[in-house]
Amino acid sequence: MRRCLFVLLASPVIFFPADLLANCLSDSAITVSGQAAYVNKKPSVWRIKRKNPYTSDNMYSDLMGQVSNKCQLIENKLDADFSLYALTYYPYKSVGNFEKDDHRIRGLIDRLSLSYSMSDRIRLEAGKLRAQSGLFYLKSPASLMNNYYSGFKSTRIYDPAMKQVYPESSWGARLSSDSRDYSLSLTVAPKLTHIDKRYESSSNWSALERSNASERYLLTYTDYRLNDHTPAVSFMAGDSKSVAISDSFNYTPQFVINAEVAYHFNQQWRHLDNGNAEMVEHY
Repeated sequence: MRRCLFVLLASPVIFFPADLLANCLSDSAITVSGQAAYVNKKPSVWRIKRKNPYTSDNMYSDLMGQVSNKCQLIENKLDADFSLYALTYYPYKSVGNFEKDDHRIRGLIDRLSLSYSMSDRIRLEAGKLRAQSGLFYLKSPASLMNNYYSGFKSTRIYDPAMKQVYPESSWGARLSSDSRDYSLSLTVAPKLTHIDKRYESSSNWSALERSNASERYLLTYTDYRLNDHTPAVSFMAGDSKSVAISDSFNYTPQFVINAEVAYHFNQQWRHLDNGNAEMVEHY
């Protein structure tokens, strides 16, 4: 069942006419970045067999390639949006136990979706949908569709488009209705897999485990009828229920106050169960 859902979500991109996708790819922006970085860390208080689990100083070589584009496959009807990364890094010295990573070469899908205009107001988007971030790269409390991070490596590519902590995007579908007065959207991210090894770092999980290990339905309403305020309310159902309220207040054209609050009915942090936590606390 989960395999069928995954094929259904990916099919708009996979089975679309190759000639139209080829034209879109030919106009894509291609970026290649490389760097060498030196990292120095203070000694850690942690010890594994009396050894520091982190390498105190090391050199890293990084290489990143990105292919991205937003194009119209059918004018005013069908749009494609994709951003694909290929990353690799190499440490000159052996890393510590807390830094080990078996995936030094990775392909990351930031966005991969098709968007279809069903009418002047209604739009359907399906594929791998990028998570909405907050203003100025901050985490937005009102953005309830959050996924696990893929830390990937000890260094980062110094490019604004590639942050050090990569938030995994979700496979799903979004149906939205936009007008001058309001916008209403329903986002569905189905459960396509489950996480077996929760004690491991999320960077060692598969991309599907980081993005679609839970079932989520997000309904968001935004009102544009107030002159200086843009209030919004969101409700998420599924494996975890949450509600969020936000408002952007244009005090002046140059000064905007943004306020957000969210309430989660279930625990949001990945943690040990109570019995194991007590064993750790009592050694």
